[in-house]
This record gives sequence, structure tokens and C-alpha cells, in this order.
Amino acid sequence: MFDILVLLTCLVKLTIAARLTEDPDVTVGVIEAGKIRLDDFLVDTPAMFIAMLGNPEYDWNFKTTPQTGNKNIVHHMPRGKMLGGSTGNNYMMYVRGSDADYDDWATLVDDSSWSSANMKPYMRKHQTLEPIDDKVTDRSTMPFVGEHHGTSGPVRTSFNDWRLPIEDDLVKAADEAAGSMKRPTDPWSGDHIGFFNTLGSVARTGPNKGKRSYAARGYYEPNAHRPNLKVITESMVAKIVLEDKTAKGVEFLHDGQKHSVKANREVIVCGGAIQSPQMLELSGIGDAKVLEAAGVECKVELPSVGNDFQDHVITAMCFQVADGMMTGDSLHKPEVMAMAQKALAETQGGPLTCIQSIQGFFPVSQFLEEDELNKIVESFKTTDHASDFQKKQRELVLAHIKDPKSANLQLVVCCVTANYVDGQKDQSR
Repeated sequence: MFDILVLLTCLVKLTIAARLTEDPDVTVGVIEAGKIRLDDFLVDTPAMFIAMLGNPEYDWNFKTTPQTGNKNIVHHMPRGKMLGGSTGNNYMMYVRGSDADYDDWATLVDDSSWSSANMKPYMRKHQTLEPIDDKVTDRSTMPFVGEHHGTSGPVRTSFNDWRLPIEDDLVKAADEAAGSMKRPTDPWSGDHIGFFNTLGSVARTGPNKGKRSYAARGYYEPNAHRPNLKVITESMVAKIVLEDKTAKGVEFLHDGQKHSVKANREVIVCGGAIQSPQMLELSGIGDAKVLEAAGVECKVELPSVGNDFQDHVITAMCFQVADGMMTGDSLHKPEVMAMAQKALAETQGGPLTCIQSIQGFFPVSQFLEEDELNKIVESFKTTDHASDFQKKQRELVLAHIKDPKSANLQLVVCCVTANYVDGQKDQSR
């Protein structure tokens, strides 16, 4: 019996568990489908993240259903299958939204606590900004202002201690191409329009130097000794146990055996955008028609569950560099890889501890022709809205598209070769 049960894989789950168990009188049970991957080389070594994508040991490997409106293309949607969720296999770029993004959250839910002003203290609380390595002398593309960053949080953030010469050149070329745009003073201040090398969630000091900083490392490992925290791994939630429409416990599978555990106070579902609605629907919470078609008895009718899923999309362009120009592909050369491995072993730094860091944010209205912008605006006006919430949400999105000061497009430059044809269905390519 626990006071509180927290379910499945997500950064939020371990954050909540860590905060709740600060009170010794509160017992928390965490049920996780994946394994504990602390000290796993693929997870810890930033450059190795791509080896986890599509690997069923680390990735749920979700694929989209082919749709005629999208030429029946199948998209790979990586989700971390481990304690710490997708913080354990993501790209490690440390990005915050603009002030307008969080203020829109507050508007959507009519709750000012979600506003940018009220969110920023928590952003600083979770973060530790690591010092820039002394070897990095040109810091002109690495802007930040200390007052916007934390100094003692569980999530360690840092600039790369090594980078390719082409990376700074690309940032400066983007500045030039954008014309009047200037580099942001601090991209984590709430105004990130411009181009820069970003922070990554990588530790640069201490016992975990050179390793990925993620939820299991930052929120679980320091608190694993707490007697009021119990983490059960390799256990798949089957359903939430309901009594009179109130969550009272959970059924889960471990080693092929079904187990039940009760909660005195509440059950918290933290499975992310895909698996949270899945758990609710398996428990009979959701759209009655959807549940009936799946053979699940509807116990709590909540039509919004599983609807209106949205994700960011990417359009890729590939460039061929001039002869002699070094890119990340150079790691395929045995002598370059040997140098990188030596740096990792001896200094816990170098290429294998670095992320792809070139980023930029800019308003789409600055680059589209007027007729192109008008087509987008009209497509929004003719889109059906399933609910008042969706209508309100899309009105805010539309306002951003037309706003010349809204950071609504993101540029990410990866200095490596990618397979843009097969990579849609397998991001490891």
C-alpha cells in the first residue's frame, strides 16, 4: 500500500516522486515499464544516442498509421523505454519556449500560474548551468545571461567543450541570411529569436562529467535511498483500478505475472502524450465509441482522452560541404574516432560528449511571401474544431503565425549525413 502511485515512463514522473518524498510521511510507488539504465554506455555517452533509436531495448519504437493525406508515409516516433523516459534517449538540446508560449498556456487554461513569469522560477530551480570549458576561447555564438539560469538544480546544462569550425560559420551565415535579425542576448530568457549554439543536458563537472544529464540521474539516483520511495521497473501497467469512478490502485504485469497495488491518496499518470491516454483508455476512461470498438468497458466517459495529438514536424535539407571541410562524419575515420575515444577516457570530454548544438528561432512571416502566408491563414479558418478548446488553441497559433515577432519556426543544423528517405520510419538512420 502506498499513499501515491506514479505510473510509467516520463521526466515528470521522477520529478514528482522526488518532490513528494521530501516529506517522510508520504510514501510513493513508481511503476516503470523499462529498465534502470544508470551507467549504461549508450545512455550516458551523448554521441551514442542514435544507437538507441529504433532499438527495442531502449525505444518503444512507435510508428504512425499510414494516412492517404500524408502519402501513406510511416513515421518513427521514438519514446524512451527506461527509467527517465525520453530524457534518456533524446537529442539533449536544452530549449525553453518564448514568453508568449507560456503565456498562451495560461490563456488556454485560464490559469495565470502557467504564465511565463510564474514558470521561470521553476525553470531556474531545475537547472544547473555548468561553466564553459577553458579550452573554448571563442564564445561569440554561445550567448547567455546568468540571471536566467539555475546554479543548483538536478538538470545539468552546458555548452559543448569541443566543436567543429563549421558550426560557428553556420551560425554567422544564418545571421547574415536573416538580415535584420540579431543574435539573442539569452535564448533561455523568453526571447530566443536569432541563431546560436545551444546548451545541452550534459554534465561538465563532477563525478558524471561528460555524461548525459537526465531524469534518472538527476531525480532518482540522489533519492534512491529514501525509505518512502519504491521504484518497480520492467513492469507494465495493465489498468488503473477504479471504484465509483475514483482511482484506488493499479494492476501491472511483471515477469508474466499480474500484480495489484493500492493507493491511499491518489494515482498519478505520467506516461507522456502517447502512453498516458493509452493507460486511461485501457482502464475504461475515454471516448465511449473508441473504447467500445476496442472491447473495453467505458467506466468514465471522457471524449477528450487520446484526441487532438499534436507534434512538431520537420522539413529536411541536405548540403554537400567543400572538400577538406570537417564534419561529424569524420568520426567514421579510425584515427578521428581514436582521438575522440582518448578524449572521452582521459578528460571525459571531446566529440563523444557533445550534442548537435546549432539552433535558430525566427518568425515565419518574415520569410514567406504574402500569398504563402495568406494560404496558411485560410487553411486555419477552414479547419474543423472538435471542441471549444481546440478552437481557442488554433486562434492563438494563428495569431503567432501572423506576428512578426513570434518565434514560430526553428532551425536545427546537424553536421552529419542523414538518410532523409528511410529516416522517416527509422530515425537511427
